Amino acid sequence: MATHRVFNVARAVLERVADASELFPPIRAVAQTGLDISGLVERFRGHKAEWQELSNYIQNVIADVVEPLSRTGSCDQEMRRRLEKLKSTLDTIADQIETEQTSRRATAFGRARTDLDTVEELKTRVKATVDLFNQGVLLAIMGEAAETPDALAKMHDTVTENGQTLSNLTEEISTPKERTSRIEEKTSKIDIDAFLNKLRRVTGASWDPLRACLEGTRSNLIEEIIAWASTPNDSARGIPHTVSHCTTETRIIILTGVAGSGKTTIAHTIAQRCSEDRRLASSFFFDRGTDGRNTPVALFTTIAADLSGIDPGLAKEIATTIKKDESLISAPISRQFGKLVLEPCKRHAFSRPMLIVVDGLDEAWDDTLFEILRDQACNLPDMVRIFLTPRMRPELDSLCQEPHVRRIDVDITAPENIGDISNYTDYRLTRLAKERRLGSDWPGETVRAQFLTKADGLFLWVATVCDFLRKRDDVPTELGRLINGTPLTGSTPDSRMDRLYACILESFDWTDESFVAGYQRLMGTAIASRSPMTISTMKALYHPGTLASNFVLQNLSPLLTGTDGAEHDQKVVRVLHQSLREFLVTRCALSPRHVHFAISEKDKNMELALLCLNLMNQDLSRYFSLYFTPQDGLPQLGVPRTKPGSIPKALWYACQFWQDHLKCSDVTEDMEEQLRLFMRNTMITWMEAMASCGRCPQLEIMQVMDAAQLVVGEDSIGWKMRYSKACLKLSERLENENRLGESLTMAEHGVEIRRQLAIAMPATCRFSLAASLDRLSGSLFKVGNWERALTTAQEAVDISRRVAGDQSIEHTHALALTLNTLSNRLSNLSRHEEALNAIEEAVDIHRCLSVYSPDLYSHDLAISLSNLSERLSDMGRHEKALSAMQEAVDLQRHLAVAQPAAYKSYLATSLRHLSVRLGSLGRYEDALAAVEESVELYRSLPAGFRVAFNPELQKSLSQLSRVQHLSGQFEESEATFNRRRSSGPFGLLPIAASYWVGDSRISTSGSGPTPPWVEDVIHLFQGASRGSSEQRIFDSTTRGSERQENELDC
Repeated sequence: MATHRVFNVARAVLERVADASELFPPIRAVAQTGLDISGLVERFRGHKAEWQELSNYIQNVIADVVEPLSRTGSCDQEMRRRLEKLKSTLDTIADQIETEQTSRRATAFGRARTDLDTVEELKTRVKATVDLFNQGVLLAIMGEAAETPDALAKMHDTVTENGQTLSNLTEEISTPKERTSRIEEKTSKIDIDAFLNKLRRVTGASWDPLRACLEGTRSNLIEEIIAWASTPNDSARGIPHTVSHCTTETRIIILTGVAGSGKTTIAHTIAQRCSEDRRLASSFFFDRGTDGRNTPVALFTTIAADLSGIDPGLAKEIATTIKKDESLISAPISRQFGKLVLEPCKRHAFSRPMLIVVDGLDEAWDDTLFEILRDQACNLPDMVRIFLTPRMRPELDSLCQEPHVRRIDVDITAPENIGDISNYTDYRLTRLAKERRLGSDWPGETVRAQFLTKADGLFLWVATVCDFLRKRDDVPTELGRLINGTPLTGSTPDSRMDRLYACILESFDWTDESFVAGYQRLMGTAIASRSPMTISTMKALYHPGTLASNFVLQNLSPLLTGTDGAEHDQKVVRVLHQSLREFLVTRCALSPRHVHFAISEKDKNMELALLCLNLMNQDLSRYFSLYFTPQDGLPQLGVPRTKPGSIPKALWYACQFWQDHLKCSDVTEDMEEQLRLFMRNTMITWMEAMASCGRCPQLEIMQVMDAAQLVVGEDSIGWKMRYSKACLKLSERLENENRLGESLTMAEHGVEIRRQLAIAMPATCRFSLAASLDRLSGSLFKVGNWERALTTAQEAVDISRRVAGDQSIEHTHALALTLNTLSNRLSNLSRHEEALNAIEEAVDIHRCLSVYSPDLYSHDLAISLSNLSERLSDMGRHEKALSAMQEAVDLQRHLAVAQPAAYKSYLATSLRHLSVRLGSLGRYEDALAAVEESVELYRSLPAGFRVAFNPELQKSLSQLSRVQHLSGQFEESEATFNRRRSSGPFGLLPIAASYWVGDSRISTSGSGPTPPWVEDVIHLFQGASRGSSEQRIFDSTTRGSERQENELDC
């Protein structure tokens, strides 16, 4: 019996993978099928030990498959195909088992095969299926190995993981403590990864080996910084004489220099060196022209994500912090630095110094980030240092005066820099001569010396000239024109780069109107875009218009990346350097000589806003259908997921950034027309598209629309009402996806709009404000803000009372619904007497309404009675609680007979509540009958509904297990408990366990000690939530999970 009672860790792994919403669906589907097969096997009554052994075997081998895959979170198309084939074969095995069970019920005697034969055959089939899958994966990896040496390591890791993961799950474990330890060890990894995956990472923000320094250049400076970054303490630092000022008390080194001096290249080199030495904690390269990299919003979430990869202990620290407070994911950066970086680092014992590299701080300047670096970074442990490479700003002078900060300036006139740029020049000119077959002695010592003089220590000057010459027909002539330009006397590095840019641009034909138009579109889009796009994406955005000819693309390639023909689909277009952007946007507009080069950001934002709106109005509905309305009679409780990559990149760009461009524009007549079309036909679809792609949609330009008088009078009221309703409906769906922070944001946005409407038209809009407040109260409760949730619910009731004064049936009904919510919120805070008063008033209202129209209001009366039963039970009035719950069941049963599709699930829930009430009075036989009916009703729902109501089924299974135990059916109780599946970070484990220990109202006399399998759950959950807000939830899971709310239609 002891072996049978061991908590099945493999099952726990499968449950977590099956319920991990962020994982690749085929991985989850295989895990779920493994659980389904195991559950079917456990239903056999004869030879239970053999069937249980088969169940454990199935769980173990499938867990061996899915657990390593769950760590990656996604798979390629080939893996998808293999997983789908594996699931199909497992489904066939499941069908065979169900057929076997059906035939046995029909012919109890004279079976042709014994249980042992069947067990052995099924075990062989499962093994063969999984072995075939593993062999296919192995062969695929071996095929990759022929193409890349890295695949050999991947093959070794896959074989090792599939051979060792969960290999000892069936060992005998004798004590609850040992069982708990094994559970935590084998299941916490998936939980940790799930929370870490919530951290926002910015694509392309890390270091790039292709942008590192040419070997042999910058050697002394790089070694100086590496020595500081690598030395554990001052006494053992061995720092070269040249860096005696860089002690390990220095937490931050700031490398400054003029534009074009190579600071970013040095940063990439430092990051690469530290990465190779396993001393790189994180790197982040800001870029003003790239969304996500032009703001520090995701800086510390990216750093935290990188830190979590250094050490499992640090990963656990960060994951635990997020688990305690998920609002940190979108919190201000000051909170993120403290909670996600500083505190975990201070609690972690680093074995070696680690470096954080941040480049281009000036391209995403933020006063808060500056204050963090000045005031808080000094609190980092000695082993964590920061390397910054900004262009100097006045504010940085004060930062450089801090005792934990040291500044190193790149002196472009220093002999070392002159030597390095000479080597770099030789390298670039030699490569250019080879590419263009100019001869091994080209360009000659005289021209080379002139070239070096003109460069005057600027690496960017050398790179830009050589890239330009690669595209010119007469290289020697063009080189002569560039180096024989304006003399250097009295010029600054910025002015020298400006003259170089002007010299390159002047080589183009500015009398060619087609070229000028193409230049404005291409260069303007590269400068004004919020996120870099490929040429192909730009062309799709401009379609059916023209972006630029191939001739324009070729001519501008020295100044823009990604313009070569082979790069149009793969490489994004970026402006060569920030100095070029500043020259074209700012300085050209002030220079009569260069004004024809100028790019107007305002004009380009207007053009891009119009292009984005036009594209969304035309194409968005092709890729997204309305999700706010259930389809095919099935519930759609969440937000269907769509990967951004599954829709055209130009359309996804438009969805993300149309508001950014519009806010920087004047609203033209064409813009007004597109905006009206958007608001009338596309706005809701856009909100759905953003939500389904993992973004929280907010319409941030309502003031712009009002200012432009795009919607006035009744049209304005109707539009705002539709928009607020969409926000509130989407809030509900996001909540069902457990996207609680986004859900709260949408609810608050909906309420904000409704408040405006209620002020403008109180007679008609106060009722809708009460409905939105009711929804907001639910969102606040879900994120743990119970006090504000109560205040909001009270406001909804107060407004509903004023509105209900007109004796309207609709408004009186709304008052009853808001009273239900208020009662629940009061009960959450243990204000039981007030909660009872509120729900009694709601019941009285619903009784009157149900007499008036039973078909319309009987269901709401049943919900109110269920909540009344809960309030009475809270106060120990169990007989009255049972009476109220029985009346609720009778009402729901009547409705379910008349409309089973609509009300069967509500009857199942009410029966579970009735079982709890009966159990509290010791009527275990009646309680058992009620919960068994509840389970059967949930299982009889149509397939689509079964998925939506699976969490409710699990609660009923947990209640069934409890009542079976209290009735003396100990083996059946354990089997039921182990069959229920989790649905969250710890699934329904806390809810299941709370039926045993969390409800003091339940009599357990004569039932013996708490069963060991429940002890396992209690120890696991209490250990994981010790000291966190989850403990409070654990203490009240029974009460919290049994409340029902019937929200107002927003």
